[in-house]
Amino acid sequence: MITSMVLTQQHRNAVYDVWAPQFGDEVAEALISHFTIRDLDVPVTKEFVEVKVSDLRVEMHEGFGSVRAGMHEGFQRLTLWVAGSMISSAGVAVGIASAVG
Repeated sequence: MITSMVLTQQHRNAVYDVWAPQFGDEVAEALISHFTIRDLDVPVTKEFVEVKVSDLRVEMHEGFGSVRAGMHEGFQRLTLWVAGSMISSAGVAVGIASAVG
């Protein structure tokens, strides 16, 4: 288990003031970034991120699957409606043609 040490901003400044002259600003900031500011800040592991990404991929796959199914159903209904309309139009055209001529 990873444990973290919480530092107040005052403590962070004091540590930075000691480390910056010895290691440089960039290194001091990088080192201090490993200390959390609040108890709620918890570093995550690579495994945790991989699990969350995997869960998200599953949710997205399921969501896209339901969208695809809905689109397929809609296209199927649209195709049947267009075919029915064309057949009805042809019937009306034949009826008009036979009535006129």
